[in-house]
Amino acid sequence: MFRDRLLDGYARENLLSARWLSEIDRFMKLRELVLYTAIRRVGRREALDPWCRAYLERHRQRILDDRPVWPEAG
Repeated sequence: MFRDRLLDGYARENLLSARWLSEIDRFMKLRELVLYTAIRRVGRREALDPWCRAYLERHRQRILDDRPVWPEAG
């Protein structure tokens, strides 16, 4: 659902070529990795707010398994 809403919203303001549209899954994987790394760098896990802790828990195994951000992707 997030993917569809993101792309619909973007399309209202900008044109996205087929080439860049084909790269959106890679871009979102990079976003996931960067956000995960940034949260991990903040400090001890116990000191993180609940949203950050939940993000780390949700995304850790998917990153380790190299699964796509969106199930229907690649």
